[in-house]
Amino acid sequence: MNATEFLNYSGEHYNEVKKKWSTRFKKQGISFDEDIFQDTIIHIYNILEKREVEDTKIENYWYQSFLINTKRDNKYSRHKRDDDIDVYVYLDEFPVEDRGILLSDIEDKLKSLNDIEKHLIYIYYLTDITIKELEELTNIKDLRYKIRGIIKKIKKNS
Repeated sequence: MNATEFLNYSGEHYNEVKKKWSTRFKKQGISFDEDIFQDTIIHIYNILEKREVEDTKIENYWYQSFLINTKRDNKYSRHKRDDDIDVYVYLDEFPVEDRGILLSDIEDKLKSLNDIEKHLIYIYYLTDITIKELEELTNIKDLRYKIRGIIKKIKKNS
């Protein structure tokens, strides 16, 4: 199977494969991340541009790549997204006199970002939108890496 054939195959079977693997991951206690799923498709496409894989082995190759990428992301990702975080719970752990300083520090770090970067970070952390949906809305390719770069920029300005 070449790159174009794989892209067509993955498009035709996207929802079917996503549902099947999501169920399989759930049984194994692994969280299914659609962004990693999509990144894996792009990664395999890039590989298949250079060499072909037998048609009968492509789904297994796709699954193994996705599983490895998911485990790697879970192991090495410094940022674990948790939409249930309540910042005020963490603020309660700081003495009252330090809370203003903490909020001021956060504001200072955000000042180093341009408007687009601020909006991307706000949307990423404060909504339920996936990176894929955000990429479609903004037409920014490789948004996952852009967001990681913004986070590094914020940390660098510490």
